Amino acid sequence: MSFSEDIKRIRRKAFMTQEDFAKEIGVSFATVNRWETGKAKPNLKTMKLIDEYCKKNSIDFLPCGVIKTKIYVDVLVVINIFINYFLLSAASLIVRLKPKRIRLAAGAFTGGAYSLVIFLPNIPNILSVFMNFCMSVLLVLIAFAPKKITVFIKEFAAFFAVNFIFAGLMLAVWLVFKPSGMVYNNAAVYFDIDVKLLVLSTVVCYVVLTLFSKLLKRNSPDDKLFDVKLCNKGAAVFTKALFDTGNLLSDGFSDTPVIIAERSVVKKLVPEGIFPFIDGEAALPINADDGSIRLIPAGTVGGESILRAVLIDSVTVIGKKEAREVKNVILAESKTPFSSGDYSVLLGPKIFEIREGHQKNERAKKTAGKD
Repeated sequence: MSFSEDIKRIRRKAFMTQEDFAKEIGVSFATVNRWETGKAKPNLKTMKLIDEYCKKNSIDFLPCGVIKTKIYVDVLVVINIFINYFLLSAASLIVRLKPKRIRLAAGAFTGGAYSLVIFLPNIPNILSVFMNFCMSVLLVLIAFAPKKITVFIKEFAAFFAVNFIFAGLMLAVWLVFKPSGMVYNNAAVYFDIDVKLLVLSTVVCYVVLTLFSKLLKRNSPDDKLFDVKLCNKGAAVFTKALFDTGNLLSDGFSDTPVIIAERSVVKKLVPEGIFPFIDGEAALPINADDGSIRLIPAGTVGGESILRAVLIDSVTVIGKKEAREVKNVILAESKTPFSSGDYSVLLGPKIFEIREGHQKNERAKKTAGKD
């Protein structure tokens, strides 16, 4: 017996019209009509209400939809593995990370196993939110392995946003279209689809994700990352730098460009007598200034501020095709880390302007000196 026939049998055994049965269950007349014509099936919450009604009135009720769901547990888990892998990948694109695929797969498998909550009775909203929050935290820790709390918050926010959009979309599809073979319960989704269609859908999702990744990568910081070498008074630091169009800082008198680096980088380049001052921990000791100290006005979200900076010997920007050196650059310290380790220095446009015209300027100076 099909599900539509089962619903019809229950209603007739209770001597009720579709409208009366709809009121008894707490749904609309059109919903019951769609059930009996085979155009839709109730979700698990409504199934439970029908089951309670049947028990109260001594009517046998064994919905085939429930049996089918039990048969295709493997499909449920596999589908949610694919979905979670896609969501984790999308989150990694948003925060511009490149996690290891094995970690993404581990997170996806964990999320796939969690999808079995679809078989639980309807969970109260507060408990459901708490459970989903805890699972999201676990998936982010597994997939991205953040080393800093600030990085974790950024990754979690991205993953939560992607999940929120996806959950809202699935809920909207279920409420509006009531597709046959789709079950959405306790924030888990199930599609009763053919294996061939599942494979095809996976391939399509992979292609879409790849195209989306390439589209983002055009203007992504990953395309603007450089190897750099910073030198000062015999000390040298090799690290990654990001070209940041928002870094327009320069010295107000000489127009010397300012680059910003994390504390660990600055500490290796600045003399011990000066670093506590640059770090903001102490005043500048008497006779410690060798002429390299600079105070740079900077605008922040909180208002205007003064950056304590130092003039260093040079920075060498190593591109894919060439490496060029820019001498006499001002180095300022960032009080907070920039990323999860992708880069530790911010380069502004002025550095690249100097790179392009540096040799011409040097030749002009030499020519002027000869004249």
